[in-house]
Amino acid sequence: MAVRTSFTAGEVIAAADLTDTFGSKGNLASPAFTGTPTAPTAGLGTNSTQLATTAFVLANGPASGLTHINTTTFSAVSTVSLNDVFTTTYDFYRVLFEFKPSVATNHTMRVRAAGTDNTSPVYANISQRQYSTAVTQNAGSAGTSIDFTYGPWGTEQYIGNFEFFNPAKASNTGWTNQTATWTTSAIQIFNSGFHKSTSIFDGFSLICAAGNFTGIIRVYGYKNS
Repeated sequence: MAVRTSFTAGEVIAAADLTDTFGSKGNLASPAFTGTPTAPTAGLGTNSTQLATTAFVLANGPASGLTHINTTTFSAVSTVSLNDVFTTTYDFYRVLFEFKPSVATNHTMRVRAAGTDNTSPVYANISQRQYSTAVTQNAGSAGTSIDFTYGPWGTEQYIGNFEFFNPAKASNTGWTNQTATWTTSAIQIFNSGFHKSTSIFDGFSLICAAGNFTGIIRVYGYKNS
């Protein structure tokens, strides 16, 4: 029998109607709802025993933190390109990477837009590497990419991160980078620089100068508030 949701004043109600109607209602204690139940959304900052809707949870969530945007795995490629990972939703981004190259070579980074790497000679970057007890530096202001491994080194594992600043804005895109690997000793490489244009970018590429590499990249956005 269908559950009745309304009754007419003065009508004789059958017991079966009452049984079905009340049987469809939730218990006062520990009700088990079905479908998509709704409730009033509490005001921002409410701290009580009132029910919390999903809207309340999102509005009262952490004001800052990282949001995962993309994970890309790659195998035996000479270039890995990520598109549409930079948007106006975030100003700053964190990129984590891990890879293993097939040969000892250098690895470079370029920013890109609409599926194309930007090769304009306006990459300004300063690098510092530490190998054993030796520290060396390198700087340039008219590159067509940045060498973020400052090698070549061996074919062991590389780990590191990029922090990108304002890539999706009409301003200079900046970055900082830390990369680590090892041969007979641990190696650290630090980079920082700018793309000296006001171009808007939506992605980036990591490139092997020779051979190929296999690994994983994860991209996160920093919440603006």
